[in-house]
Amino acid sequence: MTSAFVGLWNTSARWRRVAWWPSYRLCGGGRAATLAALDPGIQASAIVCMMTTFEALMPSYFDAHSWLFTTPGLARHLDHPNLTAGRARHHQLVVYAEDDLLFPPQGMLAADRELTEHFHYGPGTYQSLFLPGPHRFDREMQDAVKSFFANNLLSPPGASPTVKK
Repeated sequence: MTSAFVGLWNTSARWRRVAWWPSYRLCGGGRAATLAALDPGIQASAIVCMMTTFEALMPSYFDAHSWLFTTPGLARHLDHPNLTAGRARHHQLVVYAEDDLLFPPQGMLAADRELTEHFHYGPGTYQSLFLPGPHRFDREMQDAVKSFFANNLLSPPGASPTVKK
């Protein structure tokens, strides 16, 4: 099970929304990344067990994913970390499972480095959380995501965002 959370905060309409898409082989994390990149109203996004580089998927990990995650031709123009960073104006959490059989370790580490670079100058922030174990969305991960959203969507303006583990 892969799950994606997207938190939205629209200051002009004064509403908040957190959406959760549980999916199996349907790339929920990819949806979260795409929405965060395209919608300037999204202030925070969390992706769980869905981050790597396209290069690291080839050839051994490619068949484990749906076409939504491996869209033909996309890698020539945009890699997963680039898409996730998007405008780099939002707060981004990526939770990695260190023993995830769907994503190569070197791809997760490369994606983490790229995302750190993309968000380095702000105004958005990037946080990663590497946890031991297989592909999943367990209580520990859920608590980290909830904490991330609470700290980034419910905190007063100017407060420093954090992930509590």
